[in-house]
Amino acid sequence: MMELKKNPKKDLNRNSSIYFVIGLVTVLMLTFIALEWKTYDKVQIDYTCMSTPDIDLTEEPPPLILPNTPPPPPPVAPTLIEVAPNDTELPETEIAANIEDPDESIPIAEIAYEEPEPEIDVIWTTIEEVPVFPGCEDEKDKRACFQKMINSRSLPTKGLMFID
Repeated sequence: MMELKKNPKKDLNRNSSIYFVIGLVTVLMLTFIALEWKTYDKVQIDYTCMSTPDIDLTEEPPPLILPNTPPPPPPVAPTLIEVAPNDTELPETEIAANIEDPDESIPIAEIAYEEPEPEIDVIWTTIEEVPVFPGCEDEKDKRACFQKMINSRSLPTKGLMFID
């Protein structure tokens, strides 16, 4: 039998995965430290003598405070509303809410009210009429005929027709 010439204790490939992990962790730590490194500007402390007075000492006068005058109260809304014809010009007045008696009802003359037309909601997610290529009206598989006509590039002059 042959004897091994290499000593298994001195094999460098034996711990190669451990060396790889140690190197990877070291590189990751250095990258993290490099990204998180903070630097600060040096602050220069200016040592001045506190006993020398400034020559330009001027005091500012205190700010002038003007008294606030309350705004005039808005006019109160009339209790009776009159309906005027469209031809007459009325002066615009600001109407304030009358908070004195909120339960009091104000009589209102007959008002004409026109009901707006309801909007028609159209659902676009479903198609009721499938478009059919001209010349494919009588075919069983209209989709295959449509694909064949598109691929042949011989488009007819008439537009698409819709069938029920």
